[in-house]
Amino acid sequence: MVDMEKEIESLEKASKNGDYRASYRLAQMYNQGINVQRDLGVSSEYFDAAFKQLNEATPTNETNYLLGTFYLFGLGTVNKDAEKAFSLFKKGADKNDVNCIVMVANAYLYGTGVDKDEEEAYRLISKVKDTKHPVAYKIYADCKMRGLGTSVDYKEAVKYYRLAAEQNDITSIFILGTLYYEGKGVEKDEKIAFEYFEKAAKYNFPDALKNIAFFYSKGIYVKQDIEKEAEYLKRYADTGSADGMFIYGSICLERQRGLFKYREGLDYLKRAVSLKEPRATHVLGKIYENGEYGVFINKTLAFNHYITAYNLGLKVAAHDVLRCLKQSIGTTANPQKIQEFEKIVEELQNNSDNRA
Repeated sequence: MVDMEKEIESLEKASKNGDYRASYRLAQMYNQGINVQRDLGVSSEYFDAAFKQLNEATPTNETNYLLGTFYLFGLGTVNKDAEKAFSLFKKGADKNDVNCIVMVANAYLYGTGVDKDEEEAYRLISKVKDTKHPVAYKIYADCKMRGLGTSVDYKEAVKYYRLAAEQNDITSIFILGTLYYEGKGVEKDEKIAFEYFEKAAKYNFPDALKNIAFFYSKGIYVKQDIEKEAEYLKRYADTGSADGMFIYGSICLERQRGLFKYREGLDYLKRAVSLKEPRATHVLGKIYENGEYGVFINKTLAFNHYITAYNLGLKVAAHDVLRCLKQSIGTTANPQKIQEFEKIVEELQNNSDNRA
């Protein structure tokens, strides 16, 4: 059994002696809280030490790869520079380094630091798809599932997502659950889908938590259970997802559910609003206008929330903005604004009628 205290002590000693691998590893550990108390300040210090040591080291495929990650993700105090990251990864890729080829393929796939080129991404990732590299497996599977630089082939995608999942790639585990739920590349199987989602949820993968909540809400494979649904939605919200905060906050306020967690619901809605979640902003506007759930009526605040929700992209909030403008609810009458929002609401209505 590994003695973590001794291992950390050994890494610290190696870092002080100029070992960039030790510094980089310690930075990752403190960044993610792996076997140590998470400390972003300490993590940044070790990243900066590793960056200095890497620049002093003899250039190799490994140093190019690690330096590329600094510029790609902005590690420590290094500023992000996608083009510089790509240049470093390309040096390693040209020497057939698998890690660098994977990063270059990914850069071409999404146009990160280089012009987007799905065909080139697929060509490169096909070279390393069988090198037992979990990210290579996943990128190749992504190309096959979405038809990026190649034709869609769900069965081939499933094969490589499985290989990535066997190496504990959490995103691939989640995607396999989705494919089993939708019956793409495999026979539809809600039980297996749930099991994959559950496995990803153990790592607090946000969409997996949301999907399990959906299974419990609808009674898919598992017995319908609104308390379990709420439990997973809270975990989804606690990943930092504004969508999760809105959904969980909303169900806490639904009287028919009987959760009676009004204060908690308001807290999660406010947290979602701080992250500029338009639906939460709109709902909170309604609460301020009507003085619900123990909140004092504040019509000015209500109007401000309506207009903010609209500006954040929630077009239906225009109805409440117009109503407040016409009735001077939380705002003063403004003929020009009324006319502007009348046109907006009319256009929304016309679009709704056309869809119907």
